[in-house]
Amino acid sequence: MPKLFSGRGRKSKSLLVHSGEQVVAGVAIPFEVRFDVRRNTRFSLTQKKAYLRMPQGTSKSDLEKSFAEFKDWLAKSVIKRPDLANAHEATSFEDGQVWRLGNYAFRLTIREGDLQGASAKTIGGPDGDGIVQLSLKLPSHAPAKEQAELIEKLLYRVVAGRAQKPVMEHLQQINAAHFNIPVSRLKLSPTRSRWGSCSSSGTISISSRLLGAPSKCLHAVLVHELAHGIEMNHSDRFWKLVYDAMPDYDSAHGWLKENGGKLGWELV
Repeated sequence: MPKLFSGRGRKSKSLLVHSGEQVVAGVAIPFEVRFDVRRNTRFSLTQKKAYLRMPQGTSKSDLEKSFAEFKDWLAKSVIKRPDLANAHEATSFEDGQVWRLGNYAFRLTIREGDLQGASAKTIGGPDGDGIVQLSLKLPSHAPAKEQAELIEKLLYRVVAGRAQKPVMEHLQQINAAHFNIPVSRLKLSPTRSRWGSCSSSGTISISSRLLGAPSKCLHAVLVHELAHGIEMNHSDRFWKLVYDAMPDYDSAHGWLKENGGKLGWELV
């Protein structure tokens, strides 16, 4: 489940020992095995990867034992958390389909060719149903899963371009009403690890997946990150800033906690 805020602090050294994919219930889940500065072994599953983390100096026999336990644990975890498994399942995009994220909808025209990269271009304005024609050009040599990932990235890139101005205006309204801090840049990207972050240089980053959530959720994350422009912590002073700006903040936070893992493009 993504967080509403970004963590800060020094990162521990981590050594990648092995990586690959583990197929669970027909879904290929990427994994990494790492040696960390830690005392115990830890398994984890996120919307991006599964992780096996072990103490530095772990013997080969213990590594093999832990890896076998990790695979069993992953199979059981996928059953318990289908929302995380679904995040790893490749989406199937087809020519003529309409995909929606909140108020943004696109009808795909997919063309393949001898290309080095992929591109996307909108054609005209929205139709009577608010749907915009989106022309996609993809390299024909790319595997199906890679093409699906390219299309999803292009969709997020296009929607970020269209949402940049209204989200910035929303941000400026909240800032003027409650915080009055310098904001140098707004960045929209489809992050899964966190809903938002605020840098010391004044850049506020927001997950574009929030465009598919109720408007109060985007409002809450903007408030949260603007408050970090004054208090780069989660002290009582920070939370007072948040609740003074948005008294019903907990409602939005609760919605994201319960439903945030499902946010993404939906086939219409």
